[in-house]
Amino acid sequence: MDVNGETYSLLFGVRRSVRYHNNRRSYYENFNRLFGGLRPKCLYTIVARAGNGKTTFISDLARKTGELNGTKTLVLDTEMPTQDVEMRMFASISEVPMWYLETGQWRKSKELHKKTNEGFKKVKEYLEKKPVHHYHVGDKNIDEICSIARKWKLTEVGRDKPCIIAFDFLEVGNDKTSNNWAEWQIMGQKIKMLKRLAVELEVPLIVAMQSNRGGEGRKLGDDIDSRVIASSDRVQWFSDFTFFLAQKTREELQWDGEERGTHM
Repeated sequence: MDVNGETYSLLFGVRRSVRYHNNRRSYYENFNRLFGGLRPKCLYTIVARAGNGKTTFISDLARKTGELNGTKTLVLDTEMPTQDVEMRMFASISEVPMWYLETGQWRKSKELHKKTNEGFKKVKEYLEKKPVHHYHVGDKNIDEICSIARKWKLTEVGRDKPCIIAFDFLEVGNDKTSNNWAEWQIMGQKIKMLKRLAVELEVPLIVAMQSNRGGEGRKLGDDIDSRVIASSDRVQWFSDFTFFLAQKTREELQWDGEERGTHM
């Protein structure tokens, strides 16, 4: 076996363009440098405690990567209804606080009235492109969620066209079993099915999930390892990449400075 020859061919030969041309270059340059962007057939798992920004991160990563590469993005959300997501998006684009939009108080201010009208135009242009599709799947089991993803890929994207799928977040939910499985077994089966879905549809699939209490109460210099992953070791078995997201401590913020980010 000519290891050097195979490595050289992989890096400089024809096979490089065949194997890696479908990678989605992300909005984050360090992510691209370290992981080669988002790869088709790969499962990316983001682990964090509640309130640490995993929803914000995976939504931002999926949406901006899709926009950067001109590909559509599907967000499967178990928590937030589509109407709430659209309202948040409108508030962000128009720069009008959500309270004014939801209560109609924006009509009483000339400045907010102008911003709202301009926001409608921007949102309309954005939605006409339909780069991001959001589905609320809080009442669905894993089989139904996978079916939604398959149908969306075929009808909205195309069988052989690239796209990105994000799932927020992995929990036991409505999945039941007749085998009296424990929670960790159900979670393991779900992560296995999501990995198979990524391979079947040939897409990068980004998943958020909760960490256990081991991710709380960090101090300066404390390491985060796989023990903070809740529920099942299969998360690491089937995930191609597993990331731990945590807010920096006050000492870390003072040491690094906020310009280098508030999370690690």
